[in-house]
Amino acid sequence: MSKHFLTAAALGLIAFLPLDTAAALQQSAALTQVHEVEIPSLDHQRVHVEVHLPPGYSPQQRYPVLYLNDGQDAAAIHLATHLQRHFAQNGAVPRIVVAVSMLPDRMGTYGLADVPHQRSEIAPTRYGDVGRSAFDYTQWFTQTLVAFIDAHYATQAMPQGRAVLGWSLGAVAAFSSGWQRPDQFGRIGMFSPSLWLSAARDDLDQQLRTRLVQQRVANDPLPMPTPAIYLAVGSNEDSDDRDGDGINDPYDDVLDLAGGWQHMPGLAQRGVPYRVNLLVGGQHQQAAWSQMLPRFLRWLDAQDHGTH
Repeated sequence: MSKHFLTAAALGLIAFLPLDTAAALQQSAALTQVHEVEIPSLDHQRVHVEVHLPPGYSPQQRYPVLYLNDGQDAAAIHLATHLQRHFAQNGAVPRIVVAVSMLPDRMGTYGLADVPHQRSEIAPTRYGDVGRSAFDYTQWFTQTLVAFIDAHYATQAMPQGRAVLGWSLGAVAAFSSGWQRPDQFGRIGMFSPSLWLSAARDDLDQQLRTRLVQQRVANDPLPMPTPAIYLAVGSNEDSDDRDGDGINDPYDDVLDLAGGWQHMPGLAQRGVPYRVNLLVGGQHQQAAWSQMLPRFLRWLDAQDHGTH
């Protein structure tokens, strides 16, 4: 697997593909190319991004793009290996995968934004406030990052050509980008999502009623076009079981988002296309997210082929 380190400035000055990359692609269509890019972000910080190009990548074609939060986990989840195996399967859709490393303040940037009101939805937690800069991050992700990738790679620059994926807090950030910018993203993937984030913590009932993502799904005008959502969660995510039903709380939160909770409509009631996948034995860790990835890639392919 060849690698090329390209700064944002350099990409604007060189040919669409480095000559050695183009030669390598002519010699072997089986290689997955990886470009490493540094893109300016919030407060003059730079974000490290890995751009995985599918085998046989050609600037004469147009490829769907999967954007991935927590890209620093790429090696731990065996991203390159999964992509290589996936692309080797019959019927696999060649796609560009953009793995975006987190900023130093992960809790501050990964969260839920309120784009229409240009603010962050802050969730007070026992670990501190989550999502303090979520609006700024969502704006950077959906504008600066997407524009950069579209400008330098042969992308399908339309909602149905873009998907966004994340896990844990990164899943909330993925939802924030996809749900509030349906003009940019047509598919959202959420692994082990932190759906427990809420606006209030005074008592359990308040926490459940003010869960941020569930409130968005229940109360927002339906995004148009409506993104399809893939939810994956492990059966052993957590030992907490607040309602004593034998289902861990993270899985309960996923079920509440999908099917609704009390008087709060969920994805099903709002008519949002979705799928829930349970990983038996899955825990809240990279090993589980690695196992979830192949099924998600197949789901994306089915979406691209017009099946479910």
